[in-house]
Amino acid sequence: MIKYPNSLRSNVEVLKENNYYPFGLKHGGYNTTSGNSSYQYKYNGKELQTDSGMYDYGARFYMPDLGRWGVVDPLAEKTLQLYAYANNNPIMYIDPTGMEGESIHLGKYGNVLKNIDDGDNGVYLHKNAKTERDINKTYSSQNTSAGGEKIGELGGTIDANYIYSNTLSKNIEESSNIWNPNTFREYVKGGGVSLPKNWTNYHPKINEKKQLILGYENK
Repeated sequence: MIKYPNSLRSNVEVLKENNYYPFGLKHGGYNTTSGNSSYQYKYNGKELQTDSGMYDYGARFYMPDLGRWGVVDPLAEKTLQLYAYANNNPIMYIDPTGMEGESIHLGKYGNVLKNIDDGDNGVYLHKNAKTERDINKTYSSQNTSAGGEKIGELGGTIDANYIYSNTLSKNIEESSNIWNPNTFREYVKGGGVSLPKNWTNYHPKINEKKQLILGYENK
């Protein structure tokens, strides 16, 4: 938790620091700043119940000292895991509600369009989708891929070649529009007027104005 300054003369102040083991147990001995005692949203942004030491995940309460849920999974017939948290692998998996895994839907540049708690754990690439609304149009409980191409699963290997290729092409395209120092210098000299290379083919009065602004003639 960080307190930001309300003026340029103030310094940023750290009000609270929390560091956790993978399963959510808080490190001890050096998290000395106390912060606001009424603010108890900590590990994974979940609210800590100070009386029991468990976190409220909505569907269940979680015990970070044991790395287990306090009650049986309400969807145990699907997950086949009664008390295990995040498939016993919190480094690779997430369990945001305490019920089951979620499918991840990505755009062509790797941007996350939507996460859905459906027990799928699949990562899907949507080459033509741009927003969450596009995913909603084709998603259903019988079609958790929403028409996307499965490129992997959470906790497993993900094939990101298509994403890398698109991102690289986009970066190359954008970099081609970056001006070199000479182009920028002429732009500044021209008072913010961008001139095409064949600007002398334009109207003579415009040419005269541009020659006057630039201070040279196109030869």
